[in-house]
Amino acid sequence: MNWEAIGKQARECHTKQAWEALFEAHGEAIATSSNSKPIHEIFKALKADPQALQYDPRIFGRLIQGCLTSWNLELGREIAEYAKKIPSASVTIPAAKLYLEGSTPGLAREAANRALRLTNITSSERLQLEMLVASSYAEEGKRQKAVRLLTQIRSSLDDSALSQKERAEFLANMARMQHFLGRYQAAAQLFYDASKIYRSLADWEAATRSIFNTAAC
Repeated sequence: MNWEAIGKQARECHTKQAWEALFEAHGEAIATSSNSKPIHEIFKALKADPQALQYDPRIFGRLIQGCLTSWNLELGREIAEYAKKIPSASVTIPAAKLYLEGSTPGLAREAANRALRLTNITSSERLQLEMLVASSYAEEGKRQKAVRLLTQIRSSLDDSALSQKERAEFLANMARMQHFLGRYQAAAQLFYDASKIYRSLADWEAATRSIFNTAAC
């Protein structure tokens, strides 16, 4: 990836269309980069644009995700703080994940709960935000609150407008959290439920992994 060229392109972006075109072309590379230096340069150029907070929220979400991937949590927090006024789960979800990784579960829960009050979030985004709230409780050792919320999420999962793959991934993530909480029987059931969906999708690697985790629990 030619980060120097992308940085130069970012410095030349002065319109909403230019910024969105840049992230359409390179957003995935930015979000999965192991190098935070280009993210810092892109954010510096973006922050200099007085209209930046009016642009596609996914721009900031990808920058924050890139900070998570490259493990520059300090830069990620700076970006999350700058973009926190944007009412979008696309920003809040990676920001809350970053707060969790930075051992600040209270900030993660505050951000996720704020986003849950939005009216324009999708079923998948709502479930992700609820999972982040549950994770924040688990990190703080508030076991009963985490378990209660996980139970609520499980009861609404089958009725949500998710694809089968998304549903299986949610089940597997819930299973991991139940395992973290020491609730191995509950984790085993969730892993097994996920394995059935993976088998129906012919995703044999994920199915095998889920069955192994079922047995391990």
